[in-house]
Parts: sequence; C-alpha cells; structure tokens
Amino acid sequence: MPIEDIPGLRVETIEPVHEDERRAIISVFNNLPLEDLPGFSAAQLKIADIHQDLPLGGHYHSYDELFYLLKGDALFVVEQIDTKKRFGFELPPGGRVFIPARVAHRIDHISAGAVLIGCTTAPYVSGDNNDKKYDFGD
Repeated sequence: MPIEDIPGLRVETIEPVHEDERRAIISVFNNLPLEDLPGFSAAQLKIADIHQDLPLGGHYHSYDELFYLLKGDALFVVEQIDTKKRFGFELPPGGRVFIPARVAHRIDHISAGAVLIGCTTAPYVSGDNNDKKYDFGD
C-alpha cells in the first residue's frame, strides 16, 4: 500500500539536533500524552546514542523530563534544588525515570553503546537555552 493511502502518515529521516564526540541527540516527536503520568504531555522526544563511557548532566530545567533507558547502564543522581534532598540510583535497561521541573539531575556514568530516550514538556532548543547549570557541591 502506498504511503498516500494512509491519511496523516509521514515517513521522514530525522537528523540530530545536536551531535558531538560523546553522543547524538535526535528529536523524534511532539505532543504525546502519557496517561500513567497525569499532567505530563511530551513536547518532544530525544534519543541519546552514547558513543563513550561518560558522565552527563549537572543541570535542571523549568519543565518536566522523562527518561527511558533502552540499553546500557546508567547511574543517576537527582537533587531537589530547594531542599537539597538527594537520591542516587541505577537505571537498568528498560527502566524509566520521571524528573519534575526544578529537580537537578546528572548521570555519573552511562556506558558506551547505551541508548537513552528522553521526553520533555518543552522542546529542546540547545543546551544553553534548556539547561540551567547546577552545582551538586561534591
């Protein structure tokens, strides 16, 4: 069946919105509500294809964020910026984490070959625009 026979169906090649030697970030979709997280409606989806073992993050956002680890290993640290309450955890393959606005987060280690999928309630523009740097103090 030709693509024109399915109304609204679009097949496109998506290019990375950011790429460096560490990873490629690919924005995949806009506006998909997640019913098991009331109030969360993703404005975009990004896929981080991790090229080398490394730490990531050290920032917070003014919007909510959801991560899903498709494959690999990731060690997260989150801290509520107002109370300084901190929690560290390993996110296993197939694991999901929802990070509310104004909760700082970092990944102390993510393995080469990992694929991390992230959804946010605001579109990704750039690190300078979206990420508010945060000093975890350690």
